[in-house]
Amino acid sequence: IATSRLQAIETGRWVVQAAPTGFSAVITPSGRVVERTGISQQRVIEQTIQRRAGITLAVRFGDWPALGIALLLVAIGWGLELQHQRHRSVVHERDLHVGAEAAGGDDRAQLTKAGRDGFDDGLGVIGPGGRDP
Repeated sequence: IATSRLQAIETGRWVVQAAPTGFSAVITPSGRVVERTGISQQRVIEQTIQRRAGITLAVRFGDWPALGIALLLVAIGWGLELQHQRHRSVVHERDLHVGAEAAGGDDRAQLTKAGRDGFDDGLGVIGPGGRDP
């Protein structure tokens, strides 16, 4: 009965559900059950229903609007993720220390990994001349 009610609302038409072993019912276009039988109850239901001309938007367009909105949301999410990745730094600024001048009078900046007691724990220190010390 619930599925027939949804179908009546979706199509905007009366629905007559006839079942020899289940519920039989007459449902209005608004989804209201006018009359119904019990399970496997043998009974004749008489109702006057109205015919409707034309089709509703749900019948005309089907699932396409929902699919279009879903694809649009996926595209927006994808675009936001790409924008986020573009603005994200590879190395966090708090993990690096940039010195003004390298030891030995070299003009190149020296990058060191901030760690405990000045040790780099083997994570890489660029010394003078761009070599590992």
